Amino acid sequence: RAAGYASVRNFNASVQAAFGAPPSQLRRGGERPRRAEQLRLRLPYRAPLDWEELLAFFAARSVAGVETVVGNRYRRTVTLGGVSGLIEVAPLAGRDQLELSLAQALAPFAGQVLA
Repeated sequence: RAAGYASVRNFNASVQAAFGAPPSQLRRGGERPRRAEQLRLRLPYRAPLDWEELLAFFAARSVAGVETVVGNRYRRTVTLGGVSGLIEVAPLAGRDQLELSLAQALAPFAGQVLA
């Protein structure tokens, strides 16, 4: 609970999702699973959200070489703390959530990206 999880089961599920292996396997050592190249965060929102209209707004004002709209995804290159990487936002089908993907190198700056 000191780590912010309501139960050990929630903690184990989060570790499994992040590292592709349960904590017991990580503790044993040996070959470690590959780290994901991207960190994915789900961002809930209150419906309705006109995602298509928002994308049209971004597309009309996009800065060439910095941001783009591809399909139903918004992509942008950011530099934080001297680290550059790509962020991408897209809606999750059937949910009132957006998925934010960011380059693993940007993970330490996830709070700033969310802000």
